[in-house]
Amino acid sequence: MQENLTMGEAAACLGMSRGALQQRLNRGSFPIEPIRYADGGHRYFNKAAVEALATGGLKALEAVLTGDPAPKKGH
Repeated sequence: MQENLTMGEAAACLGMSRGALQQRLNRGSFPIEPIRYADGGHRYFNKAAVEALATGGLKALEAVLTGDPAPKKGH
C-alpha cells in the first residue's frame, strides 16, 4: 500500500506553506493531483511523488509517476 501525505505534510516536504500549496492547486499549477478519500474531502498526496518532486524536480516526479527508472545524473 502506498503512503500518502496530508496537504500540510506535503507542503512542509516541499518547503512551502500549506496556503501556498493550496493556491497552486487552485490555479492548477501544481504537478501532483491530490487524492481524495470519502473522509470529508481531505486531500492527500502520494508520498513518493512529493519526495521525488522535492529532491529531483519535475524529471524525478515524471519518473516516479510513469514507473521509469530514476533519471541518470548528467543527462
